[in-house]
Amino acid sequence: TVIATQSWTLVGDVSILSFAFSVLMETNSAGNRKFSGSVQGSVAIGRFVFGLHVPFNKPGASIDFMLPEVSVGGVNVNELFGIADGVSVNLAAVEATLSGSSEELKAKIRAELAAKAEEAKQVAKQALRANLLAPMAEVQARAAVMQQLAQNGSVLLLGTVVDSLRISGFDSKVLNPGVAGLPDFGSFGLTDLVIEMAPPANGSRFSRLTTLG
Repeated sequence: TVIATQSWTLVGDVSILSFAFSVLMETNSAGNRKFSGSVQGSVAIGRFVFGLHVPFNKPGASIDFMLPEVSVGGVNVNELFGIADGVSVNLAAVEATLSGSSEELKAKIRAELAAKAEEAKQVAKQALRANLLAPMAEVQARAAVMQQLAQNGSVLLLGTVVDSLRISGFDSKVLNPGVAGLPDFGSFGLTDLVIEMAPPANGSRFSRLTTLG
């Protein structure tokens, strides 16, 4: 692992403040070597700082953007709108743990895990319903708080990202359609972003992009 603390500029107003670089070498039974690793550190877009984790040669691993948690009334905004991480069960890990157990025991544990996962989903669904169907005054108060967070720099705005890249002929003004009824997309805040890459297919780098959201 190598750690660097000297900042350097990527492009425009986007700079790396500090980062750590790690490499792993694995050798299989045939003597073939595989290198993998990750880079993670703090990135600045203007005055806004967020964390970034970029794995390489790790199919299925995600590029994670660690943005500041944004809460309204003590509730994370992702949870408030029902876009937090879903409830899931890693069946492969369960099977590995139960290796050697009887099929009856495996079936029982699978059923219990499935029931617990479904119960958790129903609880989350009811909480989402309560949040989205809150009284008008409460919804308006939330909107006011979120607007204030965006204006005081607590939230990374899409327009800020675009402007920081300094692309000729393309800035945050382009994100404002200027059409009645349509919002200024540059004022949209980013609260979570994950990019997941898979092994390349058909010789295309873009074919490796499996998740962007």
